[in-house]
Amino acid sequence: MPPAPTMCVLCPLEHERQALAQRLATRAPVIELRTSGTNREHVHRAVAEASSRSPALLVLAGVAGAIREVTEPVPRITSIESPHASTLRPTHAPPGVAEHGITSAGLTPDVSSKRRLAATSGATLVDYESRDFAAACIERKLNFAVVRGVSDGPNDELPPDAGLWISADGRTRLGMVVLSLIRGRATIGGLKQLQSRGNEALNAVADTLIAMYQLLRDSPDALRVEP
Repeated sequence: MPPAPTMCVLCPLEHERQALAQRLATRAPVIELRTSGTNREHVHRAVAEASSRSPALLVLAGVAGAIREVTEPVPRITSIESPHASTLRPTHAPPGVAEHGITSAGLTPDVSSKRRLAATSGATLVDYESRDFAAACIERKLNFAVVRGVSDGPNDELPPDAGLWISADGRTRLGMVVLSLIRGRATIGGLKQLQSRGNEALNAVADTLIAMYQLLRDSPDALRVEP
């Protein structure tokens, strides 16, 4: 019997990795989880380190915002856009029928910025890291996928300082969160709501990763994206 395929998951944020580790510990302990960080240097380093283990599939997983209405909790991402570069396509994608794109345009905390981005992009989701992740995987000729749970929709607002709360290595900067609370740029209620939406999105991401691993093992072509 051939050995089971290996799937390595990179989470941009450490709290995403911890949350997924709890959800997968008993259901899919064979899936390896690492933190990649958020900027280009950290993401490329994480991909390089993961590639040394020759995974059958390398996955970027976590939460992301939606700039268009979407019904799937974890959309099937088949294209990765950038405001200033050509579109890239992952080799694999989560199960699903509808195809969606993600753009690495950065944080869009308010409704107006999401609408402006939607007007100039064909993407459904927005994040920081997918473009750098895809480029690093293509450079190393790795099979890769992007799995994002929707944590905020096109009409949801985020705290304006949210982009300052995470360091480049993916750790939460608690001092900056406290400072935002003191300055009235975030509220305890808003943070709880943000956490609740994030937890719900990560539940869906965990279910998707398990489904992907099972397909990778039993029917790998089901995950492939047409070039």
